[in-house]
Amino acid sequence: RNFQKETPSRALMAEADEHPASVCRAEEATNLHCVLEQERRKLLVGLFLDEDEARLIVTVTDGIDQYWELSMDFKRLLQHREHVVMPDYHVYFQQIRKAFADVRVKVTPLPADKMRVVLNERMDYELTPCPKARVHQHISALLFRLAKRASASNEERLKQELRDAKAKLQELQANRAPAASGYDDLGTAKRSRGQRVAVSPKKPTRNKINPGKAIVRKPGKVVFEEDPE
Repeated sequence: RNFQKETPSRALMAEADEHPASVCRAEEATNLHCVLEQERRKLLVGLFLDEDEARLIVTVTDGIDQYWELSMDFKRLLQHREHVVMPDYHVYFQQIRKAFADVRVKVTPLPADKMRVVLNERMDYELTPCPKARVHQHISALLFRLAKRASASNEERLKQELRDAKAKLQELQANRAPAASGYDDLGTAKRSRGQRVAVSPKKPTRNKINPGKAIVRKPGKVVFEEDPE
């Protein structure tokens, strides 16, 4: 029996240099969650990369004792992407992120206790129930993942507020620069007014009766003109 060497598909060869996990992070399509209310119960739908970033995981849980999951390696993910006719992973993950952002997510029960998750009315995933013995373990991991995400969001929000505050401070400093120079000029003017000004000495007063004799005024005394004899 002759075996032919299996050749990868064109899509797989085209994206060999761009790992799906990297595209998923770049498009912010991991750690996504939304809450749905169906048939008088609330369901939490999640989509994220596993810790090794080797699989894309889709989950549904009621947060109590039911948990459904679909775990896809990237070979299976490529097949799903081609099935829903997405040209590349960027478009694929953009559609996922948009579906969660706009809450265009639907959950439908299937036979054998399975669940179908549909995003944007065109991307469907079939989830299987998790064994009861592992439900609480999965829900616990989900809670910690949500807490970590909330902490990261708060940290990023604080960093953004700090950047905004610094930008506002720089703007205020830039607006005050001309006024500051005006204050310096005013201070210089005050200092110049405070300096002594050289005054030219007054010419001695001439005696009207005796023009040839000058009247000498001593400081602090009143000098009277001499009476003519």
